[in-house]
Amino acid sequence: MLFFQCLRACSRPIFCQKSGRKVSHKKYQLTTIFSGFFFIVGVVLLFECEWEAGDVNTKADQLLKSIVSLPSPRVYPENEGLLVHVTGIVDVDEPLTEVEYSVSVPAVKLKRRVQMYQWVEEKDSISRVNELSLSREYFTEWRDKIVNSTKFIEPYGHENPKSIPLNTTIYVSDIVSLGEFTLSSELKDMFSNWVQITGDQRPERNDVKLHAGLYYHSMDVWEPEVGDIRLQFSYAGLAGDLVTFIAQQHKNELRPFWNESVTQRDLSLLAYGRKSVEEMFNILHREQTWQTRIKRSLCCVLLYCGMTGISQIIKMIVCPNRKIEYVSPYSIIMLILGSAWLYYYPVLSSILIAGAVFLVVPFFPFSRSQTVDPDNAAQYQYL
Repeated sequence: MLFFQCLRACSRPIFCQKSGRKVSHKKYQLTTIFSGFFFIVGVVLLFECEWEAGDVNTKADQLLKSIVSLPSPRVYPENEGLLVHVTGIVDVDEPLTEVEYSVSVPAVKLKRRVQMYQWVEEKDSISRVNELSLSREYFTEWRDKIVNSTKFIEPYGHENPKSIPLNTTIYVSDIVSLGEFTLSSELKDMFSNWVQITGDQRPERNDVKLHAGLYYHSMDVWEPEVGDIRLQFSYAGLAGDLVTFIAQQHKNELRPFWNESVTQRDLSLLAYGRKSVEEMFNILHREQTWQTRIKRSLCCVLLYCGMTGISQIIKMIVCPNRKIEYVSPYSIIMLILGSAWLYYYPVLSSILIAGAVFLVVPFFPFSRSQTVDPDNAAQYQYL
């Protein structure tokens, strides 16, 4: 209602008794619309963010008590469908290989990164007397993607190939086991600690040169030409690594654990080494904490922008004859936090709501308004 009241006030002209002219505030309509939009979006997103954070933390703590910790990576039929905590050695059925480059590694994932030597255009602004000009520099460097040289200001003499003959790709082992368990494709994707392969075994191909762990398709690795490519290999999840999983047991397979009560969140966790259940869930809490802090900061910025604009409009237009105190956005934030946490943390929520009400009520525009100096207030009158 306050938002529409601001819009109506902006659309009505005001008669100034001193100047004898009508004063229009239509220029504030756009400010009102944007301020109201920021305020509404900030309120909705902040409430949703805090509700999700409380839901995840509460339900995750409940699931923590229901996790079955296995003494060894063996399949127990009574744990079918349950969330299990298991530690074991990673094993693969066969090594992942790149025969042409004599690369072979027993790992869960093998990544081949391909780069091409290409022309690159760089634009710099140069300030001169009464003018601004652009200087263009062209140089060559290794890039992962094709640089379109047809868009250069000076494409002649700086042509790049239109495609890369080889693509960057990731190979995944077909069968990955942890004791008697096999890992699903989703759990294989969780291995993301890439380690570069720095082998010294030269490939059998004569057109490929090995230098510092990189494989060059180039006549000279020290002075490559445009169009030359180089490859870098890295692996993740080496066979023999000790890892700890929290996942759902489905027969002899470990799968991601999706729980609808925890905002459709996958609670599967992976950690290197032997970790306890509490240590594993600390990882989940840290991730959730940082995500919540980032979202909360963005929402607070939106609320601050919205409240600042609306408060200024209320002071100037809606209540020109009253002295309005500024309502702090922090009181609104406290009220939203208290409302979102009321179901999960009732005591803390009650304190936040009470504090927000204590801060808001004394400064509400019509609760403790004071009449402005009659000499200044009587000069404006709504038509």
